[in-house]
Amino acid sequence: MPSQTAPYFLTTEAMATPCPQTSFASLPRELRDKIYRLALPHSCEIKLTLRSHPLGPSESFRILSPQASNGMIAEEACETLFRRNTLKIRIADLPMLLGENGISSVYEFYEKHFYVIPGGQTNVKSWLRQVNLILDMNNDMDKLAERLGFLHDCHFLKEVIVTLHGNHSLLKANMGYIQDGFKVLKGKLGRHLAFVKYVNSQAFSEEYGERVRYVGDLDDLEKIVQGDDLLRGFDDDVEEDIDQ
Repeated sequence: MPSQTAPYFLTTEAMATPCPQTSFASLPRELRDKIYRLALPHSCEIKLTLRSHPLGPSESFRILSPQASNGMIAEEACETLFRRNTLKIRIADLPMLLGENGISSVYEFYEKHFYVIPGGQTNVKSWLRQVNLILDMNNDMDKLAERLGFLHDCHFLKEVIVTLHGNHSLLKANMGYIQDGFKVLKGKLGRHLAFVKYVNSQAFSEEYGERVRYVGDLDDLEKIVQGDDLLRGFDDDVEEDIDQ
């Protein structure tokens, strides 16, 4: 006759023992990464603006805020955000974004526009894949090579688009700075270093999501500067807003 299993009775002690709870931080990194990818924007252009102090926890993406979530979680979420999107940033801000001190936190300002708080311990150089640089040719062109140097050891960088702001006279006057400043990136990226020209006219490219004309790589830009006939229409931006 087969033996019967004795009935199992929960003791008072067993019933009083709480079941272990799984926190988000205790999940495997692979699973956390899948959640970040679902929660955050991807495959789009996001604008980064440096700010000296935080505004407060992000409402839409609280996962990015160390004050609203675990510091480790905020850093992992920022990594996902930076790796999976094109980052639009002023060249003048590169030293603060990529400098020795790194960044402290990232906050959403409004859709696809994020404030970056520098002065932390987080180094983001290994996160950069695609970058849209804003180059204001009216200011500090003699510092261009130094600022672009912060991108030279971003070893996973795949593509850089440079949006030029300024008329063709400025472009011709500053072409030496541009050639010198982008020389190293040209060697690393080839034709994946490209230039577009901001214009205020209605003849702009929808492909890049703003009022720009595609120029080409650094060699194409040099040809445009050398041939005055090719510069026609490049003076459409006498008054321009680089905050767009």
